[in-house]
Amino acid sequence: MEHMTEILAAARGDSPCDLALLNGTVINTFTCEKLQGDVGIKNGVIVGIGEYQGSEEIDVSGKYIAPGFIEAHYHIESSMLRPSELTSVIVPRGTTCMVADPHEIANVAGLAGIEFLLADSDEIPMDLYLMAPSCVPSTEFDSSGASITERDIEHLYRHPRILGLGEVMDYTSVVNARPNILRKIEISEGRPVDGHAPMLSGPELSAYIAAGPRSDHECSTPEEALEKARLGMTVMIRGSGDGQNLAGMLSVVNPLNCGQFILVTDDRGADELDRHGHLDHLLMQAVDAGIDPALAVRLVTLNPALYFGLKRRGAVAPGYMADLVVLEDLRSFRVSRVYRSGKLVARQGRLLSEVSRSTLQPAVVDTVQLDRAALDDLWISFRSPDPAVRVMELVPGTILTRTSLEKVRTGTGTDRSFAFDPSVDLCPVFVLERHHNTGRVGRGLVRGFGLRKGAIASSFAHDSHNIICACADPVSARTAILAVAESGGGYSVAIDREVIGLLRLPVCGLISDGTVDDLLRGLARIDKAVRETGCSLSRPFFDLSFLSLPVVPELKLTDRGLVEVGSMELVELELEE
Repeated sequence: MEHMTEILAAARGDSPCDLALLNGTVINTFTCEKLQGDVGIKNGVIVGIGEYQGSEEIDVSGKYIAPGFIEAHYHIESSMLRPSELTSVIVPRGTTCMVADPHEIANVAGLAGIEFLLADSDEIPMDLYLMAPSCVPSTEFDSSGASITERDIEHLYRHPRILGLGEVMDYTSVVNARPNILRKIEISEGRPVDGHAPMLSGPELSAYIAAGPRSDHECSTPEEALEKARLGMTVMIRGSGDGQNLAGMLSVVNPLNCGQFILVTDDRGADELDRHGHLDHLLMQAVDAGIDPALAVRLVTLNPALYFGLKRRGAVAPGYMADLVVLEDLRSFRVSRVYRSGKLVARQGRLLSEVSRSTLQPAVVDTVQLDRAALDDLWISFRSPDPAVRVMELVPGTILTRTSLEKVRTGTGTDRSFAFDPSVDLCPVFVLERHHNTGRVGRGLVRGFGLRKGAIASSFAHDSHNIICACADPVSARTAILAVAESGGGYSVAIDREVIGLLRLPVCGLISDGTVDDLLRGLARIDKAVRETGCSLSRPFFDLSFLSLPVVPELKLTDRGLVEVGSMELVELELEE
């Protein structure tokens, strides 16, 4: 009562605020207006907008006051940073709250991985919420290190920072009413349930939505986004580095339907966060695409707060939490100051205090258990001397692949193994099970890497995070894979028997235990090493990692073999004669 009495006295102007931001332009996310006024803050709460005095007064003339940005869908593991370290990158850019889906680390270490993220974020200057992973493993064709059951989800819901059910990726099982996934949705009644339904449309989309998922972040065309919004889904528009897809998707957003849309980053690495930014970057791209700045701000503040039921967030208004961002302008969205509960936490791109880190537990380190015998069988052999095969083709700028049916060359004489030819831009891909020493190896072919020699390998391979390798020859493949295994996980580049690049990711084979600067230097070195293989992709390890995700069309590879995503069936690499 005393706490509220002080807030109301400050709101009336009977007593000074703790803090007053003077002479700013306030972004009103309810009406998408820009209004002049002071913002008064008492006990970490906004008391009003108008004329206020404070024990501390900051003149923000010529600047804009917006709610703290809310990231509605992100995978912390994609940054390859611990939450405590990620904070130093994104909070100075205006992010004061994040909802993350931890299914990457859960696929490796189960509940222990989720508990690590929660523990490491206990004292960060940002509110981090998690969703309970719905699909660990993502499908029956994945071999993960752990599984998340209905009982595990019920256990997670007892934690105050677990909001709801993470992206329901196995949309085929949902549409076909398979009991296991429907039970997970049922026990999440009353909580937000995130969706994942790329290219799903018509009656199947209606069935999926009727089952319970209420959002989707996998739209690839404006038409797909509009169909889902019309059916009541909250469409999370995913930003990319170049902004091209973002601009197209935003073409369907207008003042009448804007409540159905949110801007998210989903998978954005530390190097991209450092180079481009976080939600501030998406705001800049949205304005460049023609979206009104105040409306754009709503897409990363009020809309995610309403979707997730985050009370008293997402607006600069009386009674709302004083999570605030002071912006230099509404074009670059350069952040001047960041407040959390009325306390200044970042200024001019820097955190103002160090963040403590949790102690690493044994369950999240030393997680690579690879059967070394599998390294002696990195060949692709065919039944026919003139085989017709299924090829995964990268679709530039997306995580999709197309399926190509074509003839490939084999060795001379009786040798029916794949003959690598750098001029054809077709190379072998292997996925090796790395959690249980099974020795399983999935084999496929991919077009689009531009590889001319050597191999690149990674333990970061969505979503089960087995070891994936694209190569020109089996010797380089063995060298690169062994380097990843012996490092406890990470990225590697090899040519013949020499490892020419290595980035260690010791936390579940996904996350660095170093600083942001350590990781950025390591990424720069590994990128330089990749160039020696001839690979010209701007994000080769990112593209490699999604080749093993069997819930995104069309053709993907797991340790159990090639998965045709549309039919959700294992298919042979070599076509029947």
